[in-house]
Amino acid sequence: MWIERVWMAKIASCRETQPKRNGIAAKRAIARFDIGDFKTDLPMYDDGTRGDEKANDGIYIGSYKVVKGDFTKSARITGYLINKNGNKSFNTIFERVDIDSIPPDPLTGVKAIDKPDDQGFWILLSWDIPKFFEDFDHYNIYREPSPITSLLGLTPISSSGMINLELLSTNNVEVNVPSNGINYFFAVTAVDKAGNKSTI
Repeated sequence: MWIERVWMAKIASCRETQPKRNGIAAKRAIARFDIGDFKTDLPMYDDGTRGDEKANDGIYIGSYKVVKGDFTKSARITGYLINKNGNKSFNTIFERVDIDSIPPDPLTGVKAIDKPDDQGFWILLSWDIPKFFEDFDHYNIYREPSPITSLLGLTPISSSGMINLELLSTNNVEVNVPSNGINYFFAVTAVDKAGNKSTI
């Protein structure tokens, strides 16, 4: 028995190839996979469900659903088959996997003040630069005509024309407002390389 790797986007797959006796394949193996030491002994299936396209074709599919709080870096994925006699065959992929579902800490010191002498169409927005943020990707800025208590359903405003929001050292920008004489509310979030956003 041997394993052929067929690793595709977040799904682990391995192929079982066993000699046939009188044209009939030997009894199916048990297939499992590990994500380094982070998650081990995860099941793989060859039953036509859970991402497996065809039952009993010797191709086992396994997946892991990332949940809030999961984090591992540079984990190797290892798939293995165990036959009815307990013999194990395994294969480890060369590429490493990062899993990160932990959002950055909320930004502090967020302030918005009206820019002087501009007829009211610009706001000076500032915040404290986060500390210890090795996987920083960018900042998002939100502007709404009512208080922002949640980011659900909100889209960040375009960063076009602003100082580079992809630099961690950026901590102030000028933000245009569509109408003068209207109160606007702002929120700033930090986003990491996995796409996790800080809360407000």
